[in-house]
Amino acid sequence: MKDCPRRIALFALFLAVPAAAQVGEPLGPLGVTLRQGNVIRVENPALPLPVNIKFHNGGANDFVIVGHLAPDAPVILKIISDGAAVEPFRTLHFYLVVPKKNPDNTINLNQAGPISLLDPANPGPVQVEIKGLRFAGTPGAAPIVLDQLSFYVSYLRDLLGRFYVSPGTNPYNLFGNGVIDVQVPGARYVDAPIDPYNFLRTCGSAKSSWRWANLVNPGPNTPVQTGPGTGPNAGGGYVFELGLGVGVFAQAPKSISEFINVLLGLAPIDQLCKYDFNLDGKVNGDDIPGFIAAIF
Repeated sequence: MKDCPRRIALFALFLAVPAAAQVGEPLGPLGVTLRQGNVIRVENPALPLPVNIKFHNGGANDFVIVGHLAPDAPVILKIISDGAAVEPFRTLHFYLVVPKKNPDNTINLNQAGPISLLDPANPGPVQVEIKGLRFAGTPGAAPIVLDQLSFYVSYLRDLLGRFYVSPGTNPYNLFGNGVIDVQVPGARYVDAPIDPYNFLRTCGSAKSSWRWANLVNPGPNTPVQTGPGTGPNAGGGYVFELGLGVGVFAQAPKSISEFINVLLGLAPIDQLCKYDFNLDGKVNGDDIPGFIAAIF
């Protein structure tokens, strides 16, 4: 998942903050649940982090196994954590993949397994929940998605690894990244009921939890990006990979007035909070995503 547009959006948000706390690296274990409608596709309440969370080289240290859809159909999780010492935020990328399991039980990350990550026949909304994630040296952290087209949040790939043109995805090459731009941005996660997607979070303690909710299952009829054009998907709605992104800050302010004080340097950025991005696209009654968009 290309990160430049998301990082630019996050950095712009807190550029005016004079002394913001850095968010440390994520620490395991964490809980992971993938739900489709009323069906839990895979779940693990205490999953260790992969060894490699800074880069991927295609080896066994790049992932952990969340669970299995069948004995020969593992679901793996890959994570990339990105954040420089000068930035008051961290970006996290989560990848749920159904790779092929070889006869010797090794994993082939570049080949699709026998079962789709999502059931093409189930029209139920898709939800991924992360529970109890801690960050080194950070007493509290606030996950967030921004109300911007440049803040990539989710994508799906078909049997051949091509991006699904799901409802709400950005157009091809919108920011000059070709097919990488064909992702659902944060703007679609905070504008309900216009778009179905939602992002919900709880924070205010040493452990953060959140969920990406109401993702659309592509099914057999959703096209894929084949370059500048589109075409039918491979596998009748098969999903090989689900990619998800989130920004994480030291605890953010609780209201618009406090947010303004933070930007003006009149209040510290590490104020504890407890926000929920709920179904009306607001945060505890304040349209903070819309406010951020109006400023930036």
